[in-house]
Amino acid sequence: MKRTPLDDVFSFLVRERADWTCERCFNTFPEGDRQGLHCSHFFSRSIPILRVHPLNASAHCMGCHSYLGGRPLEHVEWFKAAHGALALDDLRRMSLIIPRFRKQDRADMLQFYRSEKRRLLKLRDEGHTGRLEFDCAPVIERALLKVAA
Repeated sequence: MKRTPLDDVFSFLVRERADWTCERCFNTFPEGDRQGLHCSHFFSRSIPILRVHPLNASAHCMGCHSYLGGRPLEHVEWFKAAHGALALDDLRRMSLIIPRFRKQDRADMLQFYRSEKRRLLKLRDEGHTGRLEFDCAPVIERALLKVAA
């Protein structure tokens, strides 16, 4: 599956959110040694609405990403422990939604996530450590609301 600039900025956000620390084994990845920390999706990136949804992605080191990817039941248990059963139910419901994202929608998502990247980096520059949350792109939230209505 081809990576896009949107995938790149989203991946950065997921890893920055976790302060460059694996969310399973808690190994840290200092600047200059960050290639071993992945943006790990719970549901496949092939599901458009979840590809760049913050709840669907975690920062995992290469080992944990591979381990959880090969053990789906353990991945479910890890996800529930980390985020709760209700979050898993929310993701399952969202995975059934197939929105039609236009080229402009993807451009809007990219612009929004780039602004979130600037915001997180500013917080880090101000001395904030640990987990920093970032918002879901409004285009995705609107698509979810359309389906719920």
